[in-house]
Amino acid sequence: MDNIDALIIRKPGYYQKILKNEIMYIKKDYRRVIIELENSSVSLYGDKTFLKDIDFKEFFLVHNGLIVNLEKIIKMANSHIYFKGGKNLKIGVNNFRKVLKKM
Repeated sequence: MDNIDALIIRKPGYYQKILKNEIMYIKKDYRRVIIELENSSVSLYGDKTFLKDIDFKEFFLVHNGLIVNLEKIIKMANSHIYFKGGKNLKIGVNNFRKVLKKM
């Protein structure tokens, strides 16, 4: 598959281009997909099937509902992943170990 540098997200009334190097993590929250960016976040309803064909080598599938950008992680401690810009995620111990191995 070609190396894709951006996602095109369809929102009500418009389309939004999201560069992959701006994405910190993508999280599934019930019926919503939340794409956390460096300076904002994008929320859309549905599933994350739009990600299935994208080969982002710097991203890691932590579990079925969470994908993190390994290049944006600045620190990991006490089951938390800290990203540039002060954002953080709490994950389980086993998933924490998986991410740590990929770093």
